[in-house]
Amino acid sequence: MIPRRIIRCYRSMYLFTPAMVETEKRLKAMHPEPAWEHLFFNHYEARDWVREHAPEWLDLYEFYPVDRQREQIFRWLAVWKLGGIWLSTQMRPLAPLDPLVGEFSGEDADATLPPGRRQDADATLLPENFTTLLSWRRFFACRANRFARR
Repeated sequence: MIPRRIIRCYRSMYLFTPAMVETEKRLKAMHPEPAWEHLFFNHYEARDWVREHAPEWLDLYEFYPVDRQREQIFRWLAVWKLGGIWLSTQMRPLAPLDPLVGEFSGEDADATLPPGRRQDADATLLPENFTTLLSWRRFFACRANRFARR
């Protein structure tokens, strides 16, 4: 089951553009608390989270020199460990995400992808569900700790 949790990361909420502020308001209006949990991490909080919850990945996380690269690692780890939905701060919600949560398997996720996007080049390096979910560039979701191969 994918939890009703939206995870986002950006340099700081104080650096949001007016469009990003409007998107945040719209997202929270479409997905109100307490039914949905909203988690926002700035880059310092993301590093602290990786250090605490995924220390085996900290060296790789700190290896990348650019915040955007580290954010890529963080988003995969956060969704893997916590479960939920990752949304880019540039992504504007057009409809509620409710139909995407609940019972959701890797096969279901694969069926929703367009032809040609169902297999990543590095499929042998990552567990099956992980590569399926990485195909969605600005959005992906999973159950917590469910990237293990069956």
